[in-house]
Amino acid sequence: MDTEAMKRLVLFNKPRGVLSAKKRDPSSPWLPTVTEVLAAAGLRSPSGISPVGRLDAESEGLLLLTDDGKLASRMMDPQYGCRKSYLAVTRGYGRPGSRVRCSTELCTSCVAEGVQLRSNSAKPYCARPVEMAQLGYEAAANELGGGGSLWRCLDGLVDLQQTPGASLPAAVEAAELDFVRVILTEGKKHEVRLLLRSASLATLRLVRIAHGPLRDPQLLTRPGSWRELCAEERRLLQRGDTTEWAVAEHNTLPVVAMVYRASSPDVLAASSSDT
Repeated sequence: MDTEAMKRLVLFNKPRGVLSAKKRDPSSPWLPTVTEVLAAAGLRSPSGISPVGRLDAESEGLLLLTDDGKLASRMMDPQYGCRKSYLAVTRGYGRPGSRVRCSTELCTSCVAEGVQLRSNSAKPYCARPVEMAQLGYEAAANELGGGGSLWRCLDGLVDLQQTPGASLPAAVEAAELDFVRVILTEGKKHEVRLLLRSASLATLRLVRIAHGPLRDPQLLTRPGSWRELCAEERRLLQRGDTTEWAVAEHNTLPVVAMVYRASSPDVLAASSSDT
């Protein structure tokens, strides 16, 4: 029997406010874990699989969970260059009307020259994104599976009442928000947020839109939902060809036959209550 075929591989759309862990954090016991949310969403024995890497509690998006330790190690090891792609919603520092804005020139400079970062828990280092690009409203919406998903992401950041009759793109511009796609191969703690902060851009929302060859805008429209990987995705991951992973990331696999599973809309509220 092929033991590799027995490995469990689950792609999960982690919502904000959920920990990428199996146990709750004593310092914030009200936050549910991915294990709890997946169990409530109908996944059998979710404690048997572990997240490949981490998304902090305030970040959301695609998170792979597996019981394949070798695969997880390969995807997290920087020497293999597994790409992790993110969409950030940012607002520049400064006063309203004169805030710093993202630009093509800024993105090009970050990629070409790298950015020196300092975190509270690590020595200074140079971050070198594989790609960094400013996106327009429509392009950002496409990354998240549609305008409805983007609008959900912007909830609390844009006030249409202040700009009556304005379109959503106009309201986003009035709020001085920018959309930035960042692709990294390391993904150190808070690296995207630190990278953008070094450019005087505050990260208000952060969504992982791809992990290696895994990309699914349709899943991104369903916070808290999950699905098993399809045969083609499994093949790509098991081959471990990072060049092929990079190519596959830009070619969304067909998802018409994939089964998406989610719990009732109140599962997060229920799972986050004190027990």
